[in-house]
Amino acid sequence: MHNRGKLVVLSIFAVAIAMASFALWWNWGLGHRSLDYWGDDGSLLIRDAESVLLVKLKQRIPSLNAKDPHFPMDSKDLNSTEKVDISNVKGLVHARHVFLEDASYAWNERLSRWDEWQYAVRFEGKKGHIWVLLDLQNEVAGSSRQYGALRLNPKTAAGWRQFVGRYFTEDSTKSMSAPS
Repeated sequence: MHNRGKLVVLSIFAVAIAMASFALWWNWGLGHRSLDYWGDDGSLLIRDAESVLLVKLKQRIPSLNAKDPHFPMDSKDLNSTEKVDISNVKGLVHARHVFLEDASYAWNERLSRWDEWQYAVRFEGKKGHIWVLLDLQNEVAGSSRQYGALRLNPKTAAGWRQFVGRYFTEDSTKSMSAPS
């Protein structure tokens, strides 16, 4: 009888280890490609940044390239463009999360070059900042630290159109708004 109790405890412990291992594997599979694209520091900034700024770009930002990955917005005066501090707005947790989830992108359509950015989201924390660039009309996202861009899936793009539409209500944004 005494050995049975030990066997039950060991069985429960083994099942718990198996379930924890499965959960780790499952969660890694949900976002490992996104984490590779954004990088460790960039992913942490997207997830945890204290300051989040949404910017409507007035001019096209040149595509990043392998020789000069500097993002021009870092040297521009942001007073000349429309911007909104969205650090504490409702829905930001979910808006951040979609950038870190593999299901948000069409991975078979990774783009080597893009220069039609309409919006930029600056995630800034104690360890620096990262810009997430968005072209919601063509459903594309990119990073200020990474060469190339990613095709957003339609549901993710629609969600960001709706999110951006709360802050920028010009005709161009209205025409891109998510369907009701």
